[in-house]
Amino acid sequence: MKKILTFIALSLFVLSANSQQLYLEMGKTHTKFDYQNTDGSGLKGVVNKTDNFMALGYSHAIAKSRWSAFGGLNYNTYSATSSDALLDNYFEWNFTYLGVNAGMGYEIFKPKDMACDWKGFTVKLKGGMGAEFMLEGSQIVNLRVTDLKEIAPYDAPVYYLRGGVQVNYYLSKKLVLFGQYTYSQSLRLEEILYGPLVYHEELKFNSQSFGFGVSYSIF
Repeated sequence: MKKILTFIALSLFVLSANSQQLYLEMGKTHTKFDYQNTDGSGLKGVVNKTDNFMALGYSHAIAKSRWSAFGGLNYNTYSATSSDALLDNYFEWNFTYLGVNAGMGYEIFKPKDMACDWKGFTVKLKGGMGAEFMLEGSQIVNLRVTDLKEIAPYDAPVYYLRGGVQVNYYLSKKLVLFGQYTYSQSLRLEEILYGPLVYHEELKFNSQSFGFGVSYSIF
């Protein structure tokens, strides 16, 4: 809870100066861990979990058009488990990231009378990119816990490409409720070690997120 409150306070400080529309979103994210080692094989029997996320940011209409720009901060958790029945091993990974993101949106549906009564639904397509920085990361093998914060390639920032659709419901000109689906594809985290043998390791995250939130126009 302390980390979440710190995240909200930092976000408000960063965003308050230039925002036209502030938004807060919370929801669930399901992430696939795509891991490969030197011989190209991955982990078998991985169970990807559904975790929580929070996002806070701003959106700004571009010259009264259907286009908008957005930016903000996000707080994500990712986790997965696996087991090896042959060797009787249990694996678990848990990550917490704080990220920044920016992108563009385009309203593909907006009622013609929206400008008059400011009530009803609109639909927006969104695309963007982001970078996330690890706050916490751990790997559990049976009962042994390893901190991954300073271990390559996990210690590097994770860069994402994102796309999705957002459905808005205007309660008034200023207050909007929304639901959103987002698909995120990370660029690969990669480490290559040279020595008597070359060891190659790479990891990618593929995420699907469903969130609900509220936005409020301050200008």
